[in-house]
Amino acid sequence: MIIGFKDLKTIRKKYKNRKIVFASGVFDLFHVGHLCYLRKAEILGDILIVNVVNDKRVKFLKGGHRPVIEQKHRAKIIDSLKCVDYVVVNPLIKKGVSLDTVKKLQPDIFILNTLEKERLIMKACPNIRLILNPEMRITSTTRIIKKILSQNKPV
Repeated sequence: MIIGFKDLKTIRKKYKNRKIVFASGVFDLFHVGHLCYLRKAEILGDILIVNVVNDKRVKFLKGGHRPVIEQKHRAKIIDSLKCVDYVVVNPLIKKGVSLDTVKKLQPDIFILNTLEKERLIMKACPNIRLILNPEMRITSTTRIIKKILSQNKPV
């Protein structure tokens, strides 16, 4: 189910006795790395909530040519997965969007692709368990795009 950012506190209250896992990503050109990431997240708890990074933030992070797929469609793709219970698109575009979401949701577990935000998250939410998911490095949308572009050069 796709929910609004304002609904995160309600979700936490609704599932106060269940283990909530939070995952976040761009999920542009959905690939097997994304699937492995979300399946791993699912088995860590009872409820999986996934943040889809909004279009403006993606443009800021990855450049004006991205995202390839707009946020509402990326959110629908993630929402269609059996392993995902809720999808949210955080409307904020500033640095630390995941941190804002984590503060509001207060999940039990946050599964990360890198540990670059670890200290900030632990300071804001000391009871959260952070788990690194190195499998996302198997492939990336950026690598897929580069491969497509390199194969489509005129002969």
